[in-house]
Amino acid sequence: MIRTAAAVSIVFFSGTLVLAHRAGAADPPPGPSSARPDDPLAEARTLTDRESWEEAAEKFRDFLEKNPNSSFAPEARFWTGYCLEKLEQYESAVEILQPFLTSLAEDTWADDALLKLGAAHHGLGQDQKALAAWKRQIEKYPTSVWRTEVYLSIIDVLFHGTADLVECLAYCERVTKEVADRDSTTEARYLGAYCLNALRRFGESEAWADRLFDPESPLEEAWRRLLAAQRDLLQGRPESALASVDAFADDFPDLDHDARQDLLVRTCYVLRFNGRADRARELLLDELRKSSGRAEEEIGSLLDALSDAFGEDRRDDYFKALKTLVNTRGTPLVVRVVARERRAEGLRESDADLAESSLREALHDEPTEYGRVRAATQLATILSEDRDDHLGAVRVLEDLLPHLKRRDLVHQVRNAAEELRAAKP
Repeated sequence: MIRTAAAVSIVFFSGTLVLAHRAGAADPPPGPSSARPDDPLAEARTLTDRESWEEAAEKFRDFLEKNPNSSFAPEARFWTGYCLEKLEQYESAVEILQPFLTSLAEDTWADDALLKLGAAHHGLGQDQKALAAWKRQIEKYPTSVWRTEVYLSIIDVLFHGTADLVECLAYCERVTKEVADRDSTTEARYLGAYCLNALRRFGESEAWADRLFDPESPLEEAWRRLLAAQRDLLQGRPESALASVDAFADDFPDLDHDARQDLLVRTCYVLRFNGRADRARELLLDELRKSSGRAEEEIGSLLDALSDAFGEDRRDDYFKALKTLVNTRGTPLVVRVVARERRAEGLRESDADLAESSLREALHDEPTEYGRVRAATQLATILSEDRDDHLGAVRVLEDLLPHLKRRDLVHQVRNAAEELRAAKP
């Protein structure tokens, strides 16, 4: 399912966590402004403020190696792991954070460390270890500022990773009882009703929605209708379910942009897991063809949902659908560009030659400067990383420059070429 860097209250089933300072979830990580004059980690923290994760990790790790017995060592260890997780160097993050389960289990920074340790395990696909770290955090730190975020991460993994609907429901119940802020409980409130339906506890699901959904919210009323369609599918009434789904646009005309995307992705998930993946694919492709006003991140979310709707056993059909989107006259530019990039990246995993040829074709056929720049940039990445051909990558970018009129794109391509030259071994 979808995993993007959007707010949990907007995007379906997001497990994104935003780490803040322990003083409160809205505060930024501690930077030099809050550090003591003699704080040896101030410079490294400044780098985290700038999101220079690699440099920050190096400085934190260097301090830790040189000062293993310092009172600042546990903090340096935590921030090293934090930066490594940001860099998606999950194995290294787990290794550096592991002592917070043993020798540093009672340290002040263990609360924060368990949050990121779970995230690193999850990044490695080690869902049980992720759950163990997060459950430990929940039980050990009942007043943690991360409690809601950790709850939501547990729910996300139980639902999508382990498919343990019984335990997922139990955590949804805990969240809805403990957390008063409705925006923070969006996923727990919806998934609780979904799990009850999936467990065929239909009356309880309806009662859950009556208790926890806001009747004044058009989106939550749409959820209620969607859950009714889920019950119809589970009880062998597909015609009724599909008729309800088809009526969403007319019945809920006041949904805003984000709410419509939320409902669409939830709808496709219900259809996919109840034998109607074909209808989910149709809805997503139709939406993509008319998504000229959507941001790239939103397009990416819809393409993720489309990928899920095809499934692993139909990857070729998914790539064909992406190619059709790219080549269809009238498909919005941003959809064409992102779909082409997704297709090339997918092809690259199994056949870099095919990915390269598709991007070279795009460079020749793409009518827009923006589209050609995106294709050239991705092609340069493949050449430099897969072929070890830095000169060829630079040549692709430089050959494009004379054909560009937009100054912002010229600047972007020149910078990319200079970075490749600098990175050449």
